[in-house]
Amino acid sequence: MLYLALLLHDTGRAVGGARHSEPALFSRKCGKRLQLSPEQRKSLILLVDHHVTLSSTAQQRNLDDPATIAELAKVVRNQKISRADVVDPG
Repeated sequence: MLYLALLLHDTGRAVGGARHSEPALFSRKCGKRLQLSPEQRKSLILLVDHHVTLSSTAQQRNLDDPATIAELAKVVRNQKISRADVVDPG
């Protein structure tokens, strides 16, 4: 899932224009076409839609800081992402 999100994170802009929502919409269409499960599509869209936040948090913030964890939890909210959905290449 992570590889697919990497491929799609900015492709929606090329397809649909410069709007912020385009990559997530394009990812939703790709997920359906690839016959991903609803949970996998949800994970894909979350990763694509929040790729800047996730990247900057991983690179610039202290991941052991409770404030960082709380802030990232607000982004992810109630969206359940299993580790297998994100890192399993199959």
